Amino acid sequence: MLTPELENFAVSARNYCEYIETADRYELGERLLRGAILLANLYSAGLFLPGQPTPADPPPPSSAPTPSAWPGFEEMTLFWQVPDAYEWGAPVITSLTDALLSIYRDVKRGLQVFEVGYADGDMAILQVAAWDWQHHMEQGWGNTAVDALRALNRALWKVNNARRDF
Repeated sequence: MLTPELENFAVSARNYCEYIETADRYELGERLLRGAILLANLYSAGLFLPGQPTPADPPPPSSAPTPSAWPGFEEMTLFWQVPDAYEWGAPVITSLTDALLSIYRDVKRGLQVFEVGYADGDMAILQVAAWDWQHHMEQGWGNTAVDALRALNRALWKVNNARRDF
């Protein structure tokens, strides 16, 4: 049976992937705002993913291509990131564009698996998708999302205040 948490995550994953695939339709401020909202929703839904045992055949590494029309975040692309909030170390420069695309590839791969399992009514495939999303959230995209949300928050503030300075 499909849990409400898994179904909610699938909806958030679809919305986030659709945003990445259609982001070229939006000006920078709207792209930042939509990115922040959808990424926050995705991360929040990911926190409720049910734990799954490691499947016998986990999905292969990401095969989702980067959308060719992805516009990035212009002058708001580069930001400072602290690799581990509990380890003392220097911040590093990273790319907001790369962060959102990396999350997209991880989430899209699981979404492709989910869609097959959902269409076939195959719980085993749905569990593989759930494991893939949860595993990669814990191992990578969850941290990337939190860092990206901080950058998106600051970029929104900068873009909105730049419009007021005239």
